[in-house]
Amino acid sequence: MMRSLVVWAAWVGVTEAAVVINEVADRGGGGACGGRDWVELANDGDAPVALAGYVLHDAKGPTADDVYSFGADEVVPAHGFLVVCCSGTADRDVFGINPFDRVTLLDASGGAVAAAGPMTGDGGSPGI
Repeated sequence: MMRSLVVWAAWVGVTEAAVVINEVADRGGGGACGGRDWVELANDGDAPVALAGYVLHDAKGPTADDVYSFGADEVVPAHGFLVVCCSGTADRDVFGINPFDRVTLLDASGGAVAAAGPMTGDGGSPGI
């Protein structure tokens, strides 16, 4: 059974394109990433967004050893999606996600772009 974290986005200073955390799976699902955890980013803008210098991290924060740092060749296409496989790979140790985790996307200057986390016990607003 796949569990997903409830997703909410915080847009800070959005002008043209906005990258948001669209979906988070803490136990894989949908055939993505070979059953590992994954985070899907979405771009609702008309232009592609280059993610060079962006950082994706869990509740341990942006200075943890297992953050996902985006390379120069990683781009979210206009009106498109990018799936980031977590829980580590043979060449990269990336954070794992649990049902109570918080995932945050920072831009190249360290500003928060989007975040996702668990629902509060009342099923109301995100508990982050």
